Amino acid sequence: AITEDSALGGTDIQRSLRFRSNNNASLTRTPSSAGNRKTFTLSVWIKRGKIGTDQAILDAQNSSGDQATLRFSSEGGSNDKINVFYYNGSSFVYRVHTSAELRDVSGWYHLVIAFDTTQATSTNRVKIYQNGVQLTDMGNSDYPSQNYDTPFNNTIVHTIGRNGTASNYFDGYMSEFNFIDGQQLDSTYFGFTDSQTGIWMPKRYEGTYGTNGFYLKFADNSAAS
Repeated sequence: AITEDSALGGTDIQRSLRFRSNNNASLTRTPSSAGNRKTFTLSVWIKRGKIGTDQAILDAQNSSGDQATLRFSSEGGSNDKINVFYYNGSSFVYRVHTSAELRDVSGWYHLVIAFDTTQATSTNRVKIYQNGVQLTDMGNSDYPSQNYDTPFNNTIVHTIGRNGTASNYFDGYMSEFNFIDGQQLDSTYFGFTDSQTGIWMPKRYEGTYGTNGFYLKFADNSAAS
C-alpha cells in the first residue's frame, strides 16, 4: 500500500513481494472471461536481484511454442533489455525491445508497458516507460499490426514472475503491481516527480481496472516465510 512520507512530502510503498528464481517463485491466474485484448497497461515497481538471464515479468501462454510475454531478455547481445513479444510457435508476430539495458540491482525501477493496437501509428501501439520517461530508442522492433488481438486478457493462463512453461523465472522484488484492462495509460497515472528531490515517486492509481484488471499491493504478510 502507498502511504504518505512526511519526511519528503511524497509517498512510500509499504510492501513488496520477493521472487527467488532458485525457488521457482511465481503467481498464476487464468481469467474466466476475455477482456480487451487490444488495449491494456501494466505498471510495476521492480528491484532486480540477478541480471544476465531471461526473466519474465508477465506472460500469457497457450502452449510451449505459443507465448506473449513482457520480460527482461536477450536482444542484440544483452539479456537486460525490456522485451515485449508474441511468438506463435513458428515466428514472431510482434517484437518490441528497448535499447537501454536495466542492470541496476541496488535501486528500484518503475516500469509501465502500455498497449493499444487500435492506434494508427505503429510506434504508439506499444509504449514503454522507465521511471516516468517514455523510452523511444527501441532498436530494431516490429510492432503489432493495427487492431491486433494479443493473447493478453484472453482466457488462458497468465503468469507473473515466469513464463507459461515454468522457466525464465524473475529474480528480485515486485511492488505496486497494477494491470489495467481496456486503457493505454502513461506513467503519470502511477507516479510523479517529487518537487523537493527530483526523484520519481509512486502515486496511488485512482482509476478503473476493467474486466480482467487487478491490483496487487502484497499487504498480507501473515505467512512471511
